[in-house]
Amino acid sequence: MTKVQRMLNGESAMTHAILLTGVNVNNGNATKWRVENSWSEERHEKGYLMMTTDLFKEFVLEVVVDKSLLSEEVLSVFQQESQVLPVWNPIGTLA
Repeated sequence: MTKVQRMLNGESAMTHAILLTGVNVNNGNATKWRVENSWSEERHEKGYLMMTTDLFKEFVLEVVVDKSLLSEEVLSVFQQESQVLPVWNPIGTLA
């Protein structure tokens, strides 16, 4: 199933948070992400792991970014009218 199909069928939902602590950029493209997990230092490399961009695109559902780091184009989204999502919408699972 695609990412969208998994979300709509309840096979994927936002149930865990991680902290992105670094990115590897090659020729202007992000290729790997350094992730700090909340599972403790006993897992992976003292609580850190590496995630490829393909894995990031497939499984990351939501990202929080400080507004000061956003472009004017992205900030313009905040000028749009809000849309209330249905109660069953998977985007609201973690929120």
